[in-house]
Amino acid sequence: KKNGQGKIFLIHSSNEQEHIFEVIDNGTGIKKEDLDFIFSPGFSTKIDYSTGNINRGLGLSISKDIVENRLNGTIRVYSTLKKGTTFQIRIPREALEVNK
Repeated sequence: KKNGQGKIFLIHSSNEQEHIFEVIDNGTGIKKEDLDFIFSPGFSTKIDYSTGNINRGLGLSISKDIVENRLNGTIRVYSTLKKGTTFQIRIPREALEVNK
């Protein structure tokens, strides 16, 4: 948030099947029409029109690939404009834990 009150929380929980990570912020939220595209490579709403610099939009697509294709988990997003966004990541225990 521009007033310096922005916060990000990371919450971890688990059950017998999976680890659950939630990344929650109290930012500006994501427009409903953008939610379907945020995991697409190259999608970004961040551009500095004075310099022409643009965010390359690779972070979320790489994260989705790692979570879903390499760790057999899921990543979901929930967002409300002017209130914030939550990313929920669920990863099977066997993908993260080593049994000895």
